[in-house]
Amino acid sequence: MYDICPYVNPEKRPPGWKPDPEIQKKFDELRKKKNHPKAEKLRWIEKILKAANASSTKASNSEDTKKNGAKEEQANLVFDSDEFCGSVIDTVMSAAASTGDLKHEFVLDSGATVHITNDRSNLTNMGTQTRVLLVGNDKIVVHGPGEMRIFPTAPTNSMVKEKGIRILEAWFVEGMHTNIISLSKLRKHGIVERVSSQFIREKDTEGHGTGMA
Repeated sequence: MYDICPYVNPEKRPPGWKPDPEIQKKFDELRKKKNHPKAEKLRWIEKILKAANASSTKASNSEDTKKNGAKEEQANLVFDSDEFCGSVIDTVMSAAASTGDLKHEFVLDSGATVHITNDRSNLTNMGTQTRVLLVGNDKIVVHGPGEMRIFPTAPTNSMVKEKGIRILEAWFVEGMHTNIISLSKLRKHGIVERVSSQFIREKDTEGHGTGMA
């Protein structure tokens, strides 16, 4: 069962739920935009959620779905509803302030299960695997994995600014509209986030070091 932000999926609104008028207005305005990068991001999120729900229904009807995965694996997007909703609201609320292309940006995604880049040159020590992630009826071909370094903006310390954060397992997806950093994988490797300030750090070192994820 997937917990979905009520602003994105009306079917998941609990009884008595009422949207904040200002936030709802932002969503409505953003959905009308055709070539806005933030609008494209929102539509992509909604597409993934729709596919994930369809995939979840299929899985409940047949246990065989979990076993057929030698070269194909199910990309189950499991996330905390409040956290995910917050990330979507942040996307919507910042839409008016940013018109830049997301192609060269790195998006911290609470729903992603893998790190993804749309630029092969971002990867070093790249593997030769080609895998297919199933998202509902859609297939996404990924190549790799490889290592990648990201360089967070302020606030950060001098070491992170110089050496960045080392991403150990990132996959190349040609044509992806942006680069995605999986928040769940960061957490598994001891890098945590402070949602209120959009700040990430190493759990045990308070950010003193380059970190690996």
